[in-house]
Amino acid sequence: MKPKFYFMVMLVGSLLGLLGISKINYLSNREREFNGVLVKVEATGADAYKVEEIVTFPIERSLSNIGGIEEIRSTSEVGRSNIYLKFKESIDFKAKSIEIREKLDLVSAYFPREFHKPHILRYDPAQKPIYIASFESKTLSINDLRLYLENKIKPSLSSLEGVNLVEIAGGELEEVQVSCDPFELESYKISLLDVVNRIQDLNKNFQLGHLYSNLVELERSISFDGKYENIFDIQLTPLLVKENGKAILVKDVCKVSKKPRDSSLVSRINGIEKASVFIYGTSDSSIVLLSGQIENTINDYLRKDVSYSVHTDLSRDLFSRLKFFGVILFALGLFFSIRFKFKTINVKYFIITSLLSLFFMFFLISLLKVKVTEVSLTAFLLSLVLFYLYIVHFRFKKKNLAANFLVFFALSLLGVMFFVSYFDRILIKEYLEFCFIFFLSLLVLVVYRFYIYKESPKEKRISKLEFQKLVTFEVIIKKFKVKTTKKIAESKKKYLGNFYIFPASTLFLSILGLIYFINTDFSSKLENEGYEISAVLEFPAGTAFEYSNKITKGVEEKLKLNEGISDVISKVESDRSFIIVKFKENTKIDKALLTSLKKRAGNLEEAYLHFISDLETPLLNEFAYDLSGPDLEILEGLINEISKKLKEKDGVEDVVLRFKPSREELELIYRGDKFTHSGISISEFGEQLRTAIQGGVASKLFIENKEVDIRVRYDETFRKSVRDLSFYKVKNIFKGFVPIEQIIEIRIKKVPSKIYHKDRTRVLSFAVQTDLNAKSSRELLNSIFAVLNSDINYRLTEYSDIGNKSLRDIMFKLFFLSVLISVFLIDYKKEGSFLRIASYKEIFHFFPFFFLLIYFHQSSFGFYLQLGFFVGFSLERAFGKAILSMSVLRELFFLTLIVNLLVPPIFFSFSLLLTTMLIYLFTKRFYYQVSSRWSRGNLLQSWLEILSRIRKDINEIRDRTSKVEKNTP
Repeated sequence: MKPKFYFMVMLVGSLLGLLGISKINYLSNREREFNGVLVKVEATGADAYKVEEIVTFPIERSLSNIGGIEEIRSTSEVGRSNIYLKFKESIDFKAKSIEIREKLDLVSAYFPREFHKPHILRYDPAQKPIYIASFESKTLSINDLRLYLENKIKPSLSSLEGVNLVEIAGGELEEVQVSCDPFELESYKISLLDVVNRIQDLNKNFQLGHLYSNLVELERSISFDGKYENIFDIQLTPLLVKENGKAILVKDVCKVSKKPRDSSLVSRINGIEKASVFIYGTSDSSIVLLSGQIENTINDYLRKDVSYSVHTDLSRDLFSRLKFFGVILFALGLFFSIRFKFKTINVKYFIITSLLSLFFMFFLISLLKVKVTEVSLTAFLLSLVLFYLYIVHFRFKKKNLAANFLVFFALSLLGVMFFVSYFDRILIKEYLEFCFIFFLSLLVLVVYRFYIYKESPKEKRISKLEFQKLVTFEVIIKKFKVKTTKKIAESKKKYLGNFYIFPASTLFLSILGLIYFINTDFSSKLENEGYEISAVLEFPAGTAFEYSNKITKGVEEKLKLNEGISDVISKVESDRSFIIVKFKENTKIDKALLTSLKKRAGNLEEAYLHFISDLETPLLNEFAYDLSGPDLEILEGLINEISKKLKEKDGVEDVVLRFKPSREELELIYRGDKFTHSGISISEFGEQLRTAIQGGVASKLFIENKEVDIRVRYDETFRKSVRDLSFYKVKNIFKGFVPIEQIIEIRIKKVPSKIYHKDRTRVLSFAVQTDLNAKSSRELLNSIFAVLNSDINYRLTEYSDIGNKSLRDIMFKLFFLSVLISVFLIDYKKEGSFLRIASYKEIFHFFPFFFLLIYFHQSSFGFYLQLGFFVGFSLERAFGKAILSMSVLRELFFLTLIVNLLVPPIFFSFSLLLTTMLIYLFTKRFYYQVSSRWSRGNLLQSWLEILSRIRKDINEIRDRTSKVEKNTP
């Protein structure tokens, strides 16, 4: 086939890529998915201890035999058990689902009848909604608006492909409450369950049969319409007919009214309650396409008198990142155009090459159905910058230099992937994505350049105006150069004239850099998730919704006082609240910000506030620990003592409890024989008492074009305090009423809100926010724990993630040290002797570079900083002094300056990469220049001469000292 055919094929691919941009599945960042599942069991009527004994322990014993499980954690609380299975990174949890289901079926066969079957769910502790919108109407109340969203909007949104969950919050769902007087009921010998059953029986339509006439051949159906049409029908429901024929109606013993439900799902936007929709996507959904489908669906089913505002839309975040990618691409193109103005390179062909390459990459990505993240965009921009540097500075050099760079860079990336492949699956995916896009982009750029890029004649003429501009610019540069040269010469004379200043400063910076190298976090990926973070406010099980709502509203008001926060969005439930904090543009999410937010929220004794972003742990320098043992009361006491001791120590900022503390509850204990002879079973007693306090839904009523529950329970005046229990009586099989005080004893007891397990052992967790490193924090904890505890059954261990993170850190640091060792070995192979190699200078350059980089960034040595180091290292090893020439570094400096000026925090990965690469090359250049001038100034050519000079100076000092001692009387 002819080369032109290949060129035409690539042009068609670029055109298809341009047309198919909207179909690309683009993600903001590749999230760290929880590699595991949640087994959820509803255990109606059981307390935490019973749930632990009947449900949690048997399931844990059964599932612990499944291969590939890294950790089993569980929580047992009133009426519910959650078992979290975390698999090893190399195991696909989906392949284990059948085995899990089989074991759960065997265990659940022994559950009581009132317990539900176990459910297996995909679990993601950091799952955030992809779309949040609030709705308003001038004609509908917030309650009616929520009902409208539940009935019309939610079903349509739930049916969309890629939608995992749709939640409607805000407003209050109403119900018809039948509030009964216990004394009135007792006077007619009617129980609450009698009221519930009577309403259930009568609120029905009955089909009685058919009548058929042979004369007219007509069939008529006979039905009985007993359905309630309004509240008055409920009030007129007969409960009992007395001997005199008088009927006792519901209204005689109960109040019937329409009221909001006790518990609900509330949403607030900046403290104002609104009806809102929260949409969660599946892991494989395309956010950009799904967002468009969501908006179309809402617009199709939305009433004319209802409007909505979008507060969170991940596709808008993605478009913002893509917009800034386009801005950077345009700025680079403009910079290239200016730089090519006085050169013999045709800028038009270069820009066309870049755009066609970008569109062809879009075509390949859509064809392969690859998920694209910010890593891909960064890889393409880097390939474009390096392609530009090659065109401008290295196109006349030997071709094998560019090949050497690619080899060094590829080996570096493959090496780091090999080192961490077993410990960090997500990071490996990001490195693979970067490698694929980067090398493929370079290949496409080179191929297009071969066919499109043409050089103009080298004798290109420059116009008079252009020449004058060039001369004026050159004069300005010369003046600046003279001034700086003079100052540099003075500095040289002052500092380089002294033999010991340079080596002493180099040694000092190297030691400082080594300390930073050892203490810096390598395993965290430094990246901003956008302008928002998410937090969860957890409450003990059974917490009243009014209390949870009150505490959450207080936290929202305190957070809103922060000047950098633009919006606070909340979704409140009875036992937890989900809070999204949105920041103003150009706000950097760092340790100081997160710490201030937690302090501003205040001390929440009955709640636990934690951020669910991956940024929280590395930024807050937080280390988590597990305390395991058999007795929950002792565990909680030990952690409280440890917390007090730790807060007294220097360097400890805060101790965060990662569990819900025990709380006081009423415990009802039946009185043996009295309960047995009362004629009441335990299940009947529990059902009557639960109906009296919580209420029982008897039936449904269709009223005002909406369906509401009919709930029966005691009136609110008999449900206010513990003393009200003295009025409660339960109906026995003899149709008599027994006071509950005669058959039970009421005690106030401290019980756990949740019972936590780790690998089938009771455990409580806490976190320490400290300035210390992991080792020092561990030693401090062990010293305190040894004083407080002497029982071997209680053990303190690091949270599993800390161990994995430490191991990843060690592997990263070993890899970077192996890079330095490989440089020594390569140079030794060339020179044949360790005395002649010059790569020892790498030690005195790498560690000062590391110190400068981390000191100025004030961050971990994350993914993009590592990439910047690999690029700079590979460029220097491949091109040598050519890449360290001032013209190349000047180009890189201006490129980095442009990117840093244009890039906001939402898209700063490329800025980090370029800055790191520039710092590496500049420090390398500076070190080589200063060291060579120092060597020349002191007439030193090798290590042997340096050592001999040091010996000579030492001997001179000794001689002077001895002369002084002799002359001293």
